[in-house]
Amino acid sequence: MNHRGWLSIAAVLAWTGAFGPVSGAAQTEACVADEHNLCLLDGRFELSVTWHNGRNGSSGVGGAISGQDPDGRSGFFWFFRPDNVELVVKVLDGRRANGHFWLFYGALSDVEYTLRVRDTATGDERVYHNPAGNLCGLGDTRAFPGEPGLTSTELSSALRQFPQPEPGTLSPAAVSKAPAPDSTGSCVPSPEVLCLLDGRFRIKVDWRDPRTGATGVGGAIPASDSDGRSGFFWFFRPDNVELVVKALDGRGVNGRFWLFYGALSDVGYRLRVTDTVTGAERLYVNPPGNICGRGDTAAFCEDPEVCAAELPRPKLASTPVQGAVGDPLLFAFRDINLGADADVASLHQDFYGVPWQAFADGREPPAEWQARIGEAVQRARSQGPPIYLSLALVGGDGRAYLASRPLATPAGLTTEEEWSERCFNFSTHPDGARWRDAYLAYVRYMVNRIHPAYLTPGIEVNLFQHSCDGTDPGAYDALIGVLNDAYQVAKSVDPELPVFPSLQIGFLGGLEGECANQDPTRCIEPNLERNARLKRDRFAISFYAHLLQAAGQTVDTTDLLEKVLRRTLGEGAVVAETGYPSFPLVVNTGTL
Repeated sequence: MNHRGWLSIAAVLAWTGAFGPVSGAAQTEACVADEHNLCLLDGRFELSVTWHNGRNGSSGVGGAISGQDPDGRSGFFWFFRPDNVELVVKVLDGRRANGHFWLFYGALSDVEYTLRVRDTATGDERVYHNPAGNLCGLGDTRAFPGEPGLTSTELSSALRQFPQPEPGTLSPAAVSKAPAPDSTGSCVPSPEVLCLLDGRFRIKVDWRDPRTGATGVGGAIPASDSDGRSGFFWFFRPDNVELVVKALDGRGVNGRFWLFYGALSDVGYRLRVTDTVTGAERLYVNPPGNICGRGDTAAFCEDPEVCAAELPRPKLASTPVQGAVGDPLLFAFRDINLGADADVASLHQDFYGVPWQAFADGREPPAEWQARIGEAVQRARSQGPPIYLSLALVGGDGRAYLASRPLATPAGLTTEEEWSERCFNFSTHPDGARWRDAYLAYVRYMVNRIHPAYLTPGIEVNLFQHSCDGTDPGAYDALIGVLNDAYQVAKSVDPELPVFPSLQIGFLGGLEGECANQDPTRCIEPNLERNARLKRDRFAISFYAHLLQAAGQTVDTTDLLEKVLRRTLGEGAVVAETGYPSFPLVVNTGTL
C-alpha cells in the first residue's frame, strides 16, 4: 500500500501455507476479462475462482465483477447470483517496499473456494485455497516478484498466520433476493455513511493503525448492485478499498437480517451498524492484526421482542457454598443447594490456590490440595447438574499477581497470596515460560479430572489489565497469550468444551477506574477492543451490582449491562458471577 503505516515495518501479513507457485510451463498470454476472469493492475494479473458448497454439494465458477477504482486495483466475485458479492480481491504494487506485488482477499461467505492468480508478464501463478467454514481473508505481501528473478528485500518478520473463526456460518445462497417493501429505512448516505437494503441499515466505520497511531473514519462507497446489498469503505485513499460489507434479508430462513464483512487490511476498526426501522444497533470490533471477516446470521430481527422470546432460556448456576451478604462489603459463607432449580453447578476454583511449583516440576500436586479439590468436586457433583469450572490465573489485590499457591501447614491447607512479582510479565520475566507451562499443566489436569460442561480458564482477567497497563502494558498482552494457550489446551482435551475467560464489568464498562461516574461508552468500546484478542466461545462477565452501588457509583448498572451485552451480541452471554443484585437480573440474550 502506498501510505505510511504499510510501507514501514508493517506490510507483513498472513501466509497460511496453503498456496505456492504452481509447477509447469509459464503461461504469459495477456489477461482477457470476461464473465469469469478478472484483470487487475492494467491487465497484468488474471484472477479466477472456483467454489464448492458442502452443504448441498453444489459447485461452480465465480462470476467476475470489475471494481470501481480507476487503476484496476480491486474486483469482486459472485458465487450464487450476480447481485450477491461473495469475494473481494485486491492487487497492489508494493515493489518500492519489498520488490513484490501484493495480493489481498476477503470473503463474505464461508463456502470452500480456490482462487487462482496469474502474472501475465512472467507466467507465475499462485493458488490460494480457502477451506469450508473459514471467513478469514489473507494478505500475501510476497505474492509475485516485480521482475523475473528479482530478490526481494526482507521485511520486518516472517509471514504469520491470523486467527481462524469458528466454522458453521450459514451460507447466504438461499436468502430472498430483496427486502420486503415494508422494510425501507431512513438512512441518508454520505461520504462516511453507507446505506444498505433500501436505506434500512446505516453503516459507519472508524479505524486506527497501531503502527503509526493514525486514526480516521472510513469513506463509504456504495456498490452498483440494484437493491443495495453491499458496499465498501476506504481508509487511506479513495482508490484503495479496505473493507467490504453486505447485508442480506434472511427472514425467510431464520427471521433475521444477516450481516457479512470481509477485510483487505489488518488495521483495527470498529463497524457500527444501525437498523433505522427498529433502532437496534450492533458494533463489530476488529482488533489490529486480524484479517478475518465475519458472518452474523442473527444480526437484526424484524421484531426484537419476538426474537428475544425465541432465545434459549438462561441457565442458572449455583455453587454449593454461597455468600450470604450482610453489609454490602462483607460476606459470610454458608451451605446452599438449589437442587433441581439450577441448570449448572458452579465450581469456582479461586480459593485453594494453584500448585505452581509441582506442575512446573512435572510432579503430582500436594496430597492435601488434591483432597481439598476432591471434596469441592464431590459437593458440586452432588447437586446433580453438570459442572461449570472457573480457574484463576491471577489473584491478589487488583488481581495484579499470579494466583495464590497452596501451603500445607499443621493447621491444614492454606494459601499464599501475592507470592509473585506484581504485574508479572510472562514474556519478559526469567520464569515466564516456567510458570506459563505450569498453568497450562494445571488447566489440563483440572479438565481431565473434572470433565466440566463449561470452563473459564481465567477469572476476571481484565482486573490485571486495569492494575498493570499503567506499569507495563505488555504484561497484559502476555497474559492474553497464556489465556489463549490455555484455551487451546482445554480444546485439545475436549474439543466440544465451551471455553471462555471472564471479565469484570465495572472496569470493562467504566464504572470503576478513570471513567467512574462518567459516560460508560467512553470506556466500553476501547476496553472491548483491548480484550478482543482473547480466544473465547462465549462472552463472560462478573457483575456485582451491590458492590458498585456501595462504592458510590451513580451510573445505572442495568443500563451498563445492556450496553455491554448489546456490543457483544452474537457471542453468547454468560454472567459468570453475580450476587445480591438490587434489581431483577434479566439478560435479553442467549446464555451458555
